[in-house]
Amino acid sequence: MIILIGILAISTSSILVRLCGLEPLTMAAWRMILGALLVSPGWWGKPRLQASDRPWAALAGLLLGVHFASWIASLQHVSVAVSVVLVTTSPLFVAVGAHLWQNEKLTLGRLVGIGVAAFGAWAMTTGGPPSSFTGAGLAPLGAVSIAGYFLIGKRLAERVPTAPYVAAVYAWAALVLVLATLAWGAPMWGFELRQWGLLLAMGLIPQGVGHTLINRALRTAPAGLVSLMVLGEPVGATLLAWLCLQEPIGAQQAAAMVMILLGVGLAARR
Repeated sequence: MIILIGILAISTSSILVRLCGLEPLTMAAWRMILGALLVSPGWWGKPRLQASDRPWAALAGLLLGVHFASWIASLQHVSVAVSVVLVTTSPLFVAVGAHLWQNEKLTLGRLVGIGVAAFGAWAMTTGGPPSSFTGAGLAPLGAVSIAGYFLIGKRLAERVPTAPYVAAVYAWAALVLVLATLAWGAPMWGFELRQWGLLLAMGLIPQGVGHTLINRALRTAPAGLVSLMVLGEPVGATLLAWLCLQEPIGAQQAAAMVMILLGVGLAARR
C-alpha cells in the first residue's frame, strides 16, 4: 500500500512540470527546496545519521539532483509518455548495480530483459523529430542517477530511519540544484501566482509524499522490487497527459513502451 500511494503521487510530477513551464533547473531546485522543508523535522529525529552514513546521503542527494534536472529537461523535448517510460528504465541499472556492488547474480533473464528494453528505447525515438534524441538522452541519464539513488537508499534503509535520511538527502539535492540553477543563470523567483502554486504542489505531492514513501518502502523491500513497482508511474503519467494535455500516443511509441516495460520486468524480477 505504501508503494502504491507513492506511485500515485509521483505520477502527477510530469503533468505539474508541463503546466508550470519554468526552466527545468528552476523547477527541480524549488521541488527539492520545498520537499526538504516538508521533511525537515526529520533532522530532529533520533537516532541521527552516523558519521559514516553522511557521505552516502550526500551522494544520494547529488544523484537525486541530477535525476530531476535531466528528467525535467527531457520533458521539453519529448512527450510525457516517452520521457517517463525512458526514465523508469532505472530497474535495468539497479539490476546491473546490484550485481556489481551487492553481488546479486546477473541472470540470463536479466540480460535478455536489458536487451529487449534497450531495443524498445531505440524504437521509441526512431522516426521522431530530431529534438526527441535530446530528450532520449536526458531521460536515461535520469534513469541511471535514480538507480544509484535507489541502491544507496537500500544500503542505508536497513539501519537508518527514513525521516533523517530523506531530510539529509533532500537537503543535499536542494543545495546542488540551487547552485546549478544560479550557475546556469536560470531565475529563482519572480513567477506568477499560478506557477508558485504548481511548484508548491511538486514539492508536496510527488516529492514530499511520493519519494518519501518509496524511501520508506526500501526498509522492507528489495531495491529491485521497489524500482520495478515504480513502473506503474508511466501508466499513470501517460493517462494524465492524455486527459490533461491531450498528448496522443502513436502506434510505434505504444509498442515500444510495451517492449521497454516487458524488458524491465524481465530484468528486475527475482
